[in-house]
Amino acid sequence: MKKLIALLLATAMLVFSSCASGSAPAQAGNSAPASPEELSGTLTVMWLAGMTQTAVLKQMVESDFTKLYPNLKIQMDEVPNNEISQKALLEATSGASVYDVVMQAGTLPQLANINALEPLDSYIARDSFDISKMVDNGISFKGNYYGIPVRYDSFLLHYNATQFAEAGLDPDKPPTSWEEFETYGKALINSGHYGVSRGYGNNILAEAFVNTVYSLGGDICDSSNNPVYNNEIGFKALSILISELTDTKIVDQAATSWNYSEEIAGYLSGGTGMFIHYPARYVDSNNPEKSAIVGQSRVTSMFGQNVLTKGSYALIFKTSKNKDASWEFLKWLADAEVQKQVIKNGGDCNPTNLDVLNDPQMQAEYPVIAAIKGQFDRARTWPLLTQTDAIGTNMNKYMNMAATGAMGIQEALDASVADARQMLIDTGELAE
Repeated sequence: MKKLIALLLATAMLVFSSCASGSAPAQAGNSAPASPEELSGTLTVMWLAGMTQTAVLKQMVESDFTKLYPNLKIQMDEVPNNEISQKALLEATSGASVYDVVMQAGTLPQLANINALEPLDSYIARDSFDISKMVDNGISFKGNYYGIPVRYDSFLLHYNATQFAEAGLDPDKPPTSWEEFETYGKALINSGHYGVSRGYGNNILAEAFVNTVYSLGGDICDSSNNPVYNNEIGFKALSILISELTDTKIVDQAATSWNYSEEIAGYLSGGTGMFIHYPARYVDSNNPEKSAIVGQSRVTSMFGQNVLTKGSYALIFKTSKNKDASWEFLKWLADAEVQKQVIKNGGDCNPTNLDVLNDPQMQAEYPVIAAIKGQFDRARTWPLLTQTDAIGTNMNKYMNMAATGAMGIQEALDASVADARQMLIDTGELAE
């Protein structure tokens, strides 16, 4: 795999070096913006599949965007979550110019580092676009903006108010610490439900771990990009997660093999009383096609010092031949009224425009927005490094081994950190 990535990166540099020696890119962002009527052709967009929000956006593109840009067509190709990052990298390194815009999460530094993305700074300045009104979920790299955020995925505490009441817990007083979280979980177990839905499979536990580290006031890397999550706080964080499985047993014992879809189903099926996850789960919980707990789920801000926030952003490929049109599409996605309409049409409640997050009416109508706003000042992203995605994959492997007893907790953390450090040394992001 390392040889494949090295080959892809080397190919990318050759492709973009040759592009740089040719003619200037079409539609550079420092020219005057074209009128809607002047923009024509087809924008090909790589978007994440399987989301309610994607379906809503596609409908709104057909009904709303095309009215604003009558000569512009948007083709949204849906790509599964486990394929979209690799497909974006292959698009970037091949020079194929198939896609204009791509939706990504966490890979911006990697793609920007190989010159695969169009910087947005000149477009922002040209159009006086107020980037300060957008949440920052990692949309810049080395001083340049490359992305417009389209999903603000901040970990929240979802809980089943009906099950709380059955367990003798006050639905109006959710847990405010890891100690209370464990106590509530035990009470739910005693009333016939699992306490929390959590997956311990081989590609999921890293995000829960990072969120727990942040909640305890810890870091993944220090200011020099040195991974430090095998310290005392990291040990406590992973111990909390694994003790839920092995000691207090407040999670389903089958969860050692659960990944993303299984842990979601564990909560939406009514099998568990609590779930730490993204805003979209609140929407799912009230969708009778997905949920057995319609009307029972509540959501509140995550407890702790800080909270993991990621989400997705829209990027323009450097090879796009429709850069101005792509930028207009990104601006449309960022518009506050568009984002409100996405939510009202049934899309996921994870807006990225602060005018939406700060809107009292939206907060009152959609409690999940109030929960996001309640922890906004404590939100932290993954470290903005080219190897963040690979480090997360590395974490998943070792933490699954710790959860299944194949390795001790400290042993797994030390091994994961050693691998992460070597990745960053190899890319020059950490001094040897």
